Amino acid sequence: MFPYLTMVQKPEVIELMQNFLRNKKIIDQGNDIVYRYTGLSYLAAKVLYTMLNKYEKFSLLKFNQDEREKCFNWFQKNSPYKFRKIDYWTRDPIISRMRYMIFYVR
Repeated sequence: MFPYLTMVQKPEVIELMQNFLRNKKIIDQGNDIVYRYTGLSYLAAKVLYTMLNKYEKFSLLKFNQDEREKCFNWFQKNSPYKFRKIDYWTRDPIISRMRYMIFYVR
């Protein structure tokens, strides 16, 4: 569900994603080289990054509590926010992952 929310550019989605960013549970990725899911806040951060203009960049591979807080605090410095014109085919690594989840997963 999360990746598809990037297509709905409405304030209600932003509020929902802010609630998920508050979730402090981070799944330990361990030393495995395979990229894994790291929690609801991580998915929310990717949605927000894809939707909002100049949203905070964060680590894709080492998303932790500090990264989560950095993403959450972005709203304090950037109010009001602006929606970005989404280009799913950009080479941006975060948006590329969202594109993968929307267009390539079946």
